[in-house]
Amino acid sequence: MPKISKLAPRQKAKALRAPPKRWRNRWRHTQDVVFESGVRAGPSVHLGPSVFPSREIAEERAAEWMRDHPEVVLLCGVIYLGAVPDPVQD
Repeated sequence: MPKISKLAPRQKAKALRAPPKRWRNRWRHTQDVVFESGVRAGPSVHLGPSVFPSREIAEERAAEWMRDHPEVVLLCGVIYLGAVPDPVQD
C-alpha cells in the first residue's frame, strides 16, 4: 500500500473586494502647464478632476477629450496613462 504524504496546509481564502465604483483618468504632462484656474504645473503625472462610474466610461471620456483638444495634447505633451480606481472611495 502506498504511503500517504502529508497534505499541504489549507490556504486561507482571500476576502473578495467589491469592484471600484469610482474611476479617474491618469495623465502625464511633459511640458509646463498652466491650468484654467491659474495653477502652474511642471512636467508631472496627475489624476484628472473628473470621476466616472466605470473604467470604460473614463477611457471613453479621455479619448473624447484628446480628440477635442489636439492643440493641448501637442503643446503640453499630454499623454494618457489609463483609468485607475479613485483613491478616495466612498
